[in-house]
Amino acid sequence: MTAISDLDVRTAFFACALVQFGVAVSMLFVSSTRRTYPGFRSWTLSFVLTAGAFALFSQRGDGAPSSINLLISNGLSMFVAPLQLDGLVRFLGTSRLREWRVFSFGLGGLGVAGFAIGLALGADLDQRILLSSFAMTPALIAMLALLLTRLARGRSAALGLLTGVCLFVLAGDVIRIALALLPDGPGPIGEDAGMAVSAILATFGSVLLATGMFAANAERLEQELRASQRKLTELASIDDLTGVPNRRSFHERGALLWSLSARYDRPLAVLACDADHFKSINDRFGHAVGDEVLRALAATLSGGKRATDVLGRIGGEEFGMILPETDEVAADLIAGRLIAAVRALHFGPAGPDRLTISIGVALRGAEDADFQATLARADRALLRAKRLGRDRHLMAEVGATESEGC
Repeated sequence: MTAISDLDVRTAFFACALVQFGVAVSMLFVSSTRRTYPGFRSWTLSFVLTAGAFALFSQRGDGAPSSINLLISNGLSMFVAPLQLDGLVRFLGTSRLREWRVFSFGLGGLGVAGFAIGLALGADLDQRILLSSFAMTPALIAMLALLLTRLARGRSAALGLLTGVCLFVLAGDVIRIALALLPDGPGPIGEDAGMAVSAILATFGSVLLATGMFAANAERLEQELRASQRKLTELASIDDLTGVPNRRSFHERGALLWSLSARYDRPLAVLACDADHFKSINDRFGHAVGDEVLRALAATLSGGKRATDVLGRIGGEEFGMILPETDEVAADLIAGRLIAAVRALHFGPAGPDRLTISIGVALRGAEDADFQATLARADRALLRAKRLGRDRHLMAEVGATESEGC
């Protein structure tokens, strides 16, 4: 207790001002050299104001501080929590931003006005503490409510940290108000030592808040980077015209499914599908209509497959489909259903009267060395279907080595 009562309030405030200034400089550095999100600048400004307020507190004379010093220093501190609330609202993307900003800065403005009136009426230290809490406490409660609401929607380590820090700071503020309401104030440690302890605890809370803000910004950045990586992966594996897996992705999935089928001796079928007379559609109606036909064909094939099947665009107008756990009877049924679905497509006067496809079907056989071999047999069956008049499907012949033709 003696060590606490011997604390020099001016030294404590000056040390706290240096710490707050260091935090502010760190946040300014991050905001100028790294990607930051809306609200981070408000958080940074709040630490600048805190450092300024503590610096002014440390410049009080040996006697009672001047009214100007009290008004400016407390005025700065009263906008700290509102600025942090404003930053949180902007960071979370909360709706009704304008109303939240009016509430936040309205608290600060009313707090300064109330404090100025209190000074004019000769408010003592306890009364000034109560007045200075006017803006801070409601802002902290609002921050806590926003954080808890957001956490209820999903887990976030950074927002969880901020929530815990807000609870800590709010608890400290409530204790400070309670002490101000007690008849003997801070008790045996004295008013100056009590103010010094309060400043140290407030600075500790500020450092924790800054840590949470850095963590929240970093977490948001990491989430965006992961989303960008997923998007790049998707762009690298999806055909941009039809929205189905591209050739590379189709072959990768096919190799994996084929290996699993061979390892566990399970049936697997591969379909090679090609739009009939597609070149004449492009020549007659133009490439824009041809693109629409391909998109409609991809959507129809996609709608006709099962959840476990894999569809991919493997050529200009050629699509492949991998059917796990599918024997000859089921593959024949699926191919027939796909052909009938494509026949039912209509493109209106600006497009072809009808569209048909030819399909070659191959089952994984013992003679196939890999997925490419099974797909090659499906391609040969597709060519036979074309030769026999198109608009049909044919099963691949086991061990067939028929050369490609028109």
